[in-house]
Amino acid sequence: MSESAKEISIQRKTKKLATNRLAALKKVKYDERKYQTPIITRSYGVEPAPPMVVVFGPPSSGKTLFMNSIVRCYTKQKIQKINGIVTLMAAKSKRLSFYECPADLPTMADTSKVADLVILIIDAVVGLEIETFEMLNLLRTHGFPKIMCVVTKVDMIEGGVSKQRSVVKKMKKRLWTEVCNGIKVIPMSKVVGGRYLDRDIIKASRYITQMKYRPFMWRSTHPYIVADQLLEEESKGDLNISVPSGMKLFSLTGYVRGGIALKRSAVFHLPGIGDYSAESITVVNDPCPLTNEQKKKLSERKKPLYAPTSDIRGMLVEQDAVYLDIKQPKGDQPAPVYTNEVAEKPFSLFSEPDKKLMLESEVQEVSPRYGYKQGPFQCIRRAREY
Repeated sequence: MSESAKEISIQRKTKKLATNRLAALKKVKYDERKYQTPIITRSYGVEPAPPMVVVFGPPSSGKTLFMNSIVRCYTKQKIQKINGIVTLMAAKSKRLSFYECPADLPTMADTSKVADLVILIIDAVVGLEIETFEMLNLLRTHGFPKIMCVVTKVDMIEGGVSKQRSVVKKMKKRLWTEVCNGIKVIPMSKVVGGRYLDRDIIKASRYITQMKYRPFMWRSTHPYIVADQLLEEESKGDLNISVPSGMKLFSLTGYVRGGIALKRSAVFHLPGIGDYSAESITVVNDPCPLTNEQKKKLSERKKPLYAPTSDIRGMLVEQDAVYLDIKQPKGDQPAPVYTNEVAEKPFSLFSEPDKKLMLESEVQEVSPRYGYKQGPFQCIRRAREY
């Protein structure tokens, strides 16, 4: 047997051994899944509460811009100013609640207890900052929910595309070392029209929608509410409730998470305030219900958006009233005034009758930025002699 034939036979045997090894590992992994104890996802009511997605990042890292872009990607609506929790419809059978967490320690500690997914916003120019590591330590203390990373301002890195890719790769390697392997890192290339590119946002939204969130045993056995709206009750006499002096009556609205119904006799803990008992508990209609239509795709018009404390399309809901931003109608605007410039030299139509006359439209003024400017409504013509 020649040497080339021996090499071919050795390669075939090696490839066959590698294939058998991969098949054996796959079978062991499949068998191990049977022995894992499944975790029961408890939910209160027919429709479970939407998962809580927390967007966190250091100051000036691009949190608000990412929130505006992701909300517009899901609902095709624009929020002027995001304040509080934003609940939206991600698919026909899935809802999501987004919250922008500022970089202060009390809020970071509270959001790490209720978050199902944490999106870490990292500035590519600055790199990993101390606030990111503080948030990771808090998440590790409270059960470590799912984590993904979004790298912003990648286009501001000098050195070309190769340098930008190497920076993103270094950040991914550092995060995998800090947390675990396999964390999704999505770079945002640039900002166009006040938001990130659609291809980058669609990639992030698809990953968020398809993610399976892991339930925590402590949360499943202890009900809690993340308040979407807080209102102060002024008419105390109509409710027949005796309020001690020096105290106020508030009403909190939000989804019940934890899988157990709230009891009126229970004592609630408000972070930073103390323990209090509820005077009454009322079940209200779902402001962002799931759809029951048997369609393959949910239409854009039927995607609800619930953000009671944010400014949505010029409408802001506050404690005492609802404010609408109405533009000034065209009838109230002052009419434009057009003036004709006086000719510098006197012009006589029959001063030289031997020359031929030709009527021509006045040449429009050219702007270097916007092209041709539109003139007044009337057509101005002038005579030119040849």
